[in-house]
Amino acid sequence: MRLRWILSVWFVTGNAVAQGQPLQQGPAANPSDEPVRRNSAAPLVIAEDDSSPPPVADPDERDYKPCLHESCHPHRWHDGVAAGLSFGRAFVQGIEPGFYGRVDVGGYSIQRRRGGWIAGMLMGPEAWWSRSDDYTDWGATWQIMLYGGIQQDLPFAVLGIGFDQLFVDRVEQDTGFGLFAPQAMANVGLDTEGFRFLVDGRVSYRWQFGADDRTMFRLGGTLQFTTD
Repeated sequence: MRLRWILSVWFVTGNAVAQGQPLQQGPAANPSDEPVRRNSAAPLVIAEDDSSPPPVADPDERDYKPCLHESCHPHRWHDGVAAGLSFGRAFVQGIEPGFYGRVDVGGYSIQRRRGGWIAGMLMGPEAWWSRSDDYTDWGATWQIMLYGGIQQDLPFAVLGIGFDQLFVDRVEQDTGFGLFAPQAMANVGLDTEGFRFLVDGRVSYRWQFGADDRTMFRLGGTLQFTTD
């Protein structure tokens, strides 16, 4: 009987050791000890191949270049230059109607190409003259105008305000000169690519020294050359 008990203990102990289970050796054994496994396998580490070629960029992205031309951004404000010639009738207060001529240049900004809101500036010299039975009345000025309006393909319309910055008039044998005489303008017409054909109307109040102050109207036509 005792031999059978000894053989049973020996058999159980052998199986526990073979399966990697820790042996409990009484109450002194530390329960926090990690079990030791004989057949534990080390983790498998696979080295990366650093000799692989770098990724190739997409040809469309590699050859991409930003477009800076105005045609690539049709809705962005862009700038232009205008130069014009004007001719028409001049109506000076108190004398016979005459004629005027003007050359002006300036710049403008337009909301989008060939359409939208437009704003700009014009400056240049202007002269007028009127003949009577006894003498010829005349005047000359340097003008500055600020304007704003709208352009939609062909139609073009703007309003503006400005000054006769420096002018001289000779009316009825009296010569006067003035500074910053106020004036207003209105232009309507057609805008083609590179040319504007406009009806030009302006009115100014020419206050001056040496002669009477006078109101002056001008109505005529304008041909402008533009860069858009």
